[in-house]
Amino acid sequence: MATFANFKGDFSGALTAATVAMPTCIGYGIIVFAPLGVDFVAPGALLGLYTAVFAGFFAAWLGGNPLQITAPKASSTLVLASLVAVLAANPHIPGAMAPRAAVIVGLVSLTVLIGGIFQVCLGALGCGNISKYVPYPVVAGFTNGIALVMAQNQLGPLLGLGGKSDFTAVLLHLSSVEPLTLFVGGSTLAAIFLAPRWIKAIPGSIAGLVAGTAFYYGLGAINGFSSLGPLVGKISTGWPEPVVYFNLLRTWDIQQVRAFLPDLFIPGLVLGLLGSLESLLTCVASDHLSGNRHRSNRELIGQGIGNIVSSGFGAIFAAGGVSWTVANYKAGGRTSLAGMMFSVIILLVILALGPLVGKIPLAVIAGIIIALAMAMVDKGTVNIIKKLAVRVRQRHKIPFKQEKDILFDLLISMLVAVITLMFNLIEAVGLGVVIASLLFIAKMGKSVIRRTYYGDQVHSKKRRPGAHSAILEQEGGRIAVFEIQGPLFFGSAESLAKEVEGTWGTVDYSILDMKRVNEVDSTGANIILHLIDSAAIRGKHLCISYLEGNPALWKFIEIMDLNKALKNGQFFPDTDAALEWTEEALLARSHSPAGLEEVPLERMDITQGFTARELEILRPRLLARGYQKGAVLMRQGDANRDLFLLTKGLVTIKMRLTQGERGKRVLTFGPGVIFGEMSLVDAKPRSADVWADEASEVLILPYEEFVALFRVEPAVVLKLLFNVAKVLSGNVRRSSRELQALEEA
Repeated sequence: MATFANFKGDFSGALTAATVAMPTCIGYGIIVFAPLGVDFVAPGALLGLYTAVFAGFFAAWLGGNPLQITAPKASSTLVLASLVAVLAANPHIPGAMAPRAAVIVGLVSLTVLIGGIFQVCLGALGCGNISKYVPYPVVAGFTNGIALVMAQNQLGPLLGLGGKSDFTAVLLHLSSVEPLTLFVGGSTLAAIFLAPRWIKAIPGSIAGLVAGTAFYYGLGAINGFSSLGPLVGKISTGWPEPVVYFNLLRTWDIQQVRAFLPDLFIPGLVLGLLGSLESLLTCVASDHLSGNRHRSNRELIGQGIGNIVSSGFGAIFAAGGVSWTVANYKAGGRTSLAGMMFSVIILLVILALGPLVGKIPLAVIAGIIIALAMAMVDKGTVNIIKKLAVRVRQRHKIPFKQEKDILFDLLISMLVAVITLMFNLIEAVGLGVVIASLLFIAKMGKSVIRRTYYGDQVHSKKRRPGAHSAILEQEGGRIAVFEIQGPLFFGSAESLAKEVEGTWGTVDYSILDMKRVNEVDSTGANIILHLIDSAAIRGKHLCISYLEGNPALWKFIEIMDLNKALKNGQFFPDTDAALEWTEEALLARSHSPAGLEEVPLERMDITQGFTARELEILRPRLLARGYQKGAVLMRQGDANRDLFLLTKGLVTIKMRLTQGERGKRVLTFGPGVIFGEMSLVDAKPRSADVWADEASEVLILPYEEFVALFRVEPAVVLKLLFNVAKVLSGNVRRSSRELQALEEA
């Protein structure tokens, strides 16, 4: 959509978003610089508004989400508030108010600058999917902890206790609570939650602002203002100037600033990370709302540039906000022009109505921030607690695994929230990163085995005589196939080794199917080497499929020089070839050689139950024919209906996929097996090619002889057809068992 194609809707969206965001921007600016004392309340509020002006404008202009509205956020506010508190207590910063404030604001701006640069780097490096790698319980814990801290920090202004804002201080000074100040803050809260029920056109924050301010001045006119708490203070209406770094260097030299940079680096990275997460999560929310797709990396670059520019004006850190973005969209905003006009509107308010903004009571701002904190509490966490409480009260039992997962997520969320509340957000972010890393390792450390099945359930594509098939049905449990998926690395390789070795009490042949393995590290390669050596020591056989044929995996093994060490392993191009090899070995161990020995007519499945007389009647009608390796016995599409009995050798059924190809292997037949029976029965053309894999000998029952035999010896033909039906039925049952085994594995 062109920039000015939706001007009316964008202006409406910008005006609505600005109306909703302004009280919050004022409150967040006050919170950040609260440690500097009451004299810095008004400048702090102004710097909060500057954040929406400059970061909001450039993020909208250069970002990758046309709906995004950018302004200060609670998480970055708390990080900067902690930093300001530390700086305010530092004895190396000048004690006089003016130079001290200039230094602290300058150092905070440097921190915002570091965070903005970090965001630009994240976007330039293509890290736009960063939000996907933070577990939900960690995000929920941040959110809940931030909400608690925000609410706690506003208890003092809400209750008329000044700077006494933590829960303990409030409890110790309950006797000093100013009832009228509490009434002003409480009326603000009530209006925020109740007004939208009756007046949907007015945002709750504006309703609370108007109601609380009206009560403040009404009560002040009656009883005086001494017991109603302070106002924001005088707001400068001058044009903003990017002089914050000039003021810093005018007070300090470059060496003094450089000495503080290490203390600013970690908070700056935390700001960049949190701001990126919040902005990207807001982008996801707006995508669901509009049906569009944002550009994550460009959005990070735009957010970073916005914070870099705004840092020069002393503004605090900014990020995209869901509430403002949704307000913009619902009011008609559709292009980036809305985000830019949002910033222009706030700048015009500062220039034209600055004195009125300064008349807002701090108790009203406290009510607005507490309402915002209440809305921030993660609803998923609340729902989990409610459901657990109901189940405990009603004595419903939750399945153990489900209960374990729910309680584990709740524990992580509460732990991060408590750390945020008791210490500060930087420690909480550090803990969250550690938890996220541990959860990732734990998740990836879970079994990489997609499924396991055994040789008595699933067989190779080689069809064997009934006696051999019966042995494989009985002894096939000694063959196990492990389908591996995902990366085989230090977090998952050890669990794979334990699961494979755990089957060796009953399994003699293990096949590692690595078709779905997309990556292997040195630990994973060494685990494979360990399994090969361990299998040899225990008299077991380890087969590996799809490894040599995977360039990405095998190249790494060659680089690590492990290919020589792995030479004792048995590698196969696919799992079917590995299954065939293990079946041959198992049959050989069972004293039933599965090689290419000749199977006479009387031992074939097709002649089971035949008397000597019936065999002598059938034998003269069979044509003996030999084929060299590579010869074609039949072609796909041939119209003849002859029945083939393989007495010696090996033939393969191949399905032609495209013209000119020899085809894809479907089945391989060993001695004693029949083929061509489908055309004999249904009179349709041949469905596949048949090739001789070795020098082979067959007995052919021509269709004409079959018809002639039926005329003179119908009983022999019926017995023959009965055995054909048994072969077909056995094939269907076998396929059904394999399908069931694969589905249940």
